[in-house]
Amino acid sequence: MAKRGQNEGSIRKRKDGKWEARVTVGIDPDGKQRRKSLYGKTRQEAAIKMADLLNDLHKGTLIDPTSITVAQWLDEWMREYKKLQLKPTTYINYTGYIDRHINPMLGKHKLMDLRTDIVQRFINDLMKLDLATGTIHGIVKVLKSATKQAYINGMIAKNVTFGVIMPKNEATARKAFTPEQQNAFIEAAKEDEYGAVFMLALFTGMRIGETLAQRWSDINFEKSYLHVNRTITVIKDVDDPDSKWSIEFGTPKTKSSNRTIPLKETPVRLLQKVKREQAERKLRLSAGYEDNDLVFCTGTGKPLDPRNIQRVFKGICEKADLQGFTPHSLRHTFATFGYAQGIDIKVLQEILGHANINETANTYTHVDIDTIRQQMEKMKFTANFDDEATNEAATAAL
Repeated sequence: MAKRGQNEGSIRKRKDGKWEARVTVGIDPDGKQRRKSLYGKTRQEAAIKMADLLNDLHKGTLIDPTSITVAQWLDEWMREYKKLQLKPTTYINYTGYIDRHINPMLGKHKLMDLRTDIVQRFINDLMKLDLATGTIHGIVKVLKSATKQAYINGMIAKNVTFGVIMPKNEATARKAFTPEQQNAFIEAAKEDEYGAVFMLALFTGMRIGETLAQRWSDINFEKSYLHVNRTITVIKDVDDPDSKWSIEFGTPKTKSSNRTIPLKETPVRLLQKVKREQAERKLRLSAGYEDNDLVFCTGTGKPLDPRNIQRVFKGICEKADLQGFTPHSLRHTFATFGYAQGIDIKVLQEILGHANINETANTYTHVDIDTIRQQMEKMKFTANFDDEATNEAATAAL
């Protein structure tokens, strides 16, 4: 029987019960065929994989599986499997992990030569860098997902990231304002043009991106609530060298982030003040005002750049003599104070828009010593220390 030519394939059942499709993908200079194996639990699954591979071969889009590098595979995986699936900001984060960490350390390795011990050394090297454990977990998550897809595609013999040892993912400590710090921040924020952005975030627990995306149509003054249904981000197409950063509105972080938040009297008065001042600007500028229905916007009605708002927050903190805080500290302060003052943890989860109640409990509800002391006052202990000898012994022990 003549040898199969290039771009031909065969399917057989292996002794272990799996189905193997083998495709000739090229011919070496010495005339030896280069073949690629694809695996499936059923004959149909193996046949589908073989058909996809043959289609790529005929179109000339397949990279030789024996020579493809980790960097080449990551590029293809991001483009074909992730670009349409991920939020733009997540895609940008993945690209950053690949460009800054994975490719410099693993990119030149051939994909088929990657081994579990090589991946483990990569993780160990990341741990030697000044990186948060959460960042390391994010980097390895990308690598795991890419190698899993390569394994599913039959490009590697096993999932080489299975069984690697990861550092313990300890939550980054987040700071909340004390009551005194909160008051100092509010006083400084009152004097800033955009201070109301941060005060509303503090009064509602909203993320800054959600706060900047608020529209007047999302607020019901009569019933005192607002609806969170979108967020603002700064994005660009990182695959296009000519792409520029732009401000975009998108859906909230998770499905649970789409929520309704009741408003107490203080945030209602704050929003009414913002609305009055905005109405005055509209009258002054007339046609020069771009009405986007935004609660917080530039003087001419355009969306605020979140990067500029970060700098405004830093300035307010400096004025209030507050160090080590970020805009997310406002959300953390809201949650911590709410929990300390008796808001049910499930209710707090709904207000913050967390999908998992553990995130609310473990991340945002640090209780200060004064609250702990107040709660311990509720505990009742009884003991008789009237015996003189007992009292003397206790005093000596102290």
